[in-house]
Amino acid sequence: MKIINPATEKIIREVAEDTQESLAVKFHLLRSHQAGWQRISLGQRIAVMKRFGDLLYKHIERLAATLTTEVGKPFTAGTE
Repeated sequence: MKIINPATEKIIREVAEDTQESLAVKFHLLRSHQAGWQRISLGQRIAVMKRFGDLLYKHIERLAATLTTEVGKPFTAGTE
């Protein structure tokens, strides 16, 4: 699948599309780890989610640049 900047019509990146088989593999992988996640305490789950939030924040500029390129809008368009 081609990810295209709609403003420039340039290809940003190409990624493989999922198939029914690849989605089934991902689903079974997630299901196989669900029991382990359920055994983790609420405090540990919160810590994992906080770490995820911290990583998002750490990379916010790069993520924002990627997302704005994917939708074809200037970085400041949503801040007015």
